[in-house]
Amino acid sequence: MPELPNKDAKKPSRLKGIRKLVKLSPKLIFILALVGFGAWSFYNYQQSQKEVVRLSTLEGQQELQEREVESLLEKVKVHMVLPEDEEPTVATISDVDALVEQQPFFGGAQNGDKVLVYVKARKAIIYSPSRDVIINVGAVIVDNTQIAGPESEEGLGQLDIEIRNGTDTPGLTRQVSERLKEKNSAFDFVELTDASNKDYSKTVIVDLGKTDNKDLLTSLGGVLGVSTISQQLPEGEQESRAEVLIILGTDQVEEKQETSGE
Repeated sequence: MPELPNKDAKKPSRLKGIRKLVKLSPKLIFILALVGFGAWSFYNYQQSQKEVVRLSTLEGQQELQEREVESLLEKVKVHMVLPEDEEPTVATISDVDALVEQQPFFGGAQNGDKVLVYVKARKAIIYSPSRDVIINVGAVIVDNTQIAGPESEEGLGQLDIEIRNGTDTPGLTRQVSERLKEKNSAFDFVELTDASNKDYSKTVIVDLGKTDNKDLLTSLGGVLGVSTISQQLPEGEQESRAEVLIILGTDQVEEKQETSGE
């Protein structure tokens, strides 16, 4: 009787191939994992680079400052109730000894502490981020829309200011300088000129590190509606011989139109 072909004769070779694939699978998994991780890392790197480029622009820097103010306010809210109908002007204390000599209000503060001024609520707050404590809270005296600081305007001195027009609106520097002078006679304008760029949507105030008069700086920010005083010149802008540099944005054009319409 002839022998029938054995159907299972080739099974060992097939099983051998399957075992070989099984042995190779961990290597394949490892390689695929490396490829996937590399693609994910490259994507994250590209996204990070885009974010760095975006934050290096003027709009990005302003957004970063706004985030810092929001973060600061969240920390202060843990300790006290803040006014909700206005944004505060925020300044950083850089020479606490000089401030203490001018006003006892700054006693207990340290360099790096933050001063929050609410003009409408007539309230000034000193907060220490490093210690996470409220140092002091005082009243801001406002007389005919002039911000006098926590005690009085007497002896505050003078602030040398340069104003640059960061918009396409002609005559804006002159109009704003006149408005500021009406608000506070301590503001002295050494130069009115144009900014290097004409695409500023928000006004920028830069403390050039030549004055210790934080009260007048805070007053200036309150009048112009600028909540954060910057410590660095925007990219492309030249140095100034003034103590403070103001670069006007289109928000001051809108402010002017609202004022004239009243």
